[in-house]
Amino acid sequence: ARAAITSESPTLNPRGALAALTLSPPSAGSPDDDDMIVVADVYSNGSASLAAVVEPPRNRRMIDEFQDALRKNPAFVPASLDRRPQTMRVVFVLQKMNVPEGSY
Repeated sequence: ARAAITSESPTLNPRGALAALTLSPPSAGSPDDDDMIVVADVYSNGSASLAAVVEPPRNRRMIDEFQDALRKNPAFVPASLDRRPQTMRVVFVLQKMNVPEGSY
């Protein structure tokens, strides 16, 4: 399904810590306390590093958690699997929200 765009955007490693971070519940404060926009460099082996924070979260701990998730294991699949350039810069818009179980 992603084959048409893999050369333009890296594929998230579904077993990586970054994917797990996106599934974790929001912090105890307001649901939008974890929202942020960041820029990351994605390397050929799937690892990534934080390049810039465009819009920081109100919950500053989220930046640390995001950086930890990038460091723990490859956040993305290797470039050879995606047939993408060796290194790419990507923009993340992260928004967490509570969705009540019975509402979908």
